[in-house]
Amino acid sequence: MLHWGPEVLSRELDHPYIDEHNIAGRFVSGDLTGDELILFERHYVDCPECRDRVALAQMFRSEASHHTEAVPVPLGLFNVLATFTPRQQTLIFAISTLLLLLMPVVAITWLGNRALTPKPESEPVIWLPATGVVEAHVPSDAPWVSIATSVPDPKGIYRISIVDVADRPVITGADQTASSGTAIALRLPTLPPNASFAIVEKKSENGAYTVVSRHSLIINWR
Repeated sequence: MLHWGPEVLSRELDHPYIDEHNIAGRFVSGDLTGDELILFERHYVDCPECRDRVALAQMFRSEASHHTEAVPVPLGLFNVLATFTPRQQTLIFAISTLLLLLMPVVAITWLGNRALTPKPESEPVIWLPATGVVEAHVPSDAPWVSIATSVPDPKGIYRISIVDVADRPVITGADQTASSGTAIALRLPTLPPNASFAIVEKKSENGAYTVVSRHSLIINWR
């Protein structure tokens, strides 16, 4: 505790010292004694800012006391805040208020961006029946197109290929065994404009391919 002589007591406390040493908080709690108490009592009577400091410290002390009685937690929110100077407490309140005001704006912006984000369309699948012509409607902006079919032998090796009107290979699919449901598929980034037929072939033990089915393709882009 500081002990000053009469020549020191004749001067007044300044606000940096009051804030740094939490004079207002100690005054409210009864911990301010001696020369500091005398100087502060003389000062805050004529200082609106320090009266606000005292009022704010009293509010924190009252709230801390109320919450301590309701919930016996040694370091509650108000107890922690009471350890800050009035200037720091004011800054904390200002930042908290700003965050509370910004939260709805951020939430609305986020929801608006989600609403404006286009949902990706499902990938179109052209299903090849056992025989016959295949007519399919495919979105013109579809990123991928799949051609799928079922096969009779789930243990066999098959492939799906695309040929033009002259039976020249346009796209030759990879060898594959049937997946669940005895189906195979050919996935393409897009169908070439000269795709006229889809053929399903089975690979024999000697490596040769036998055509299982052949389908004319009629694609309607939309």
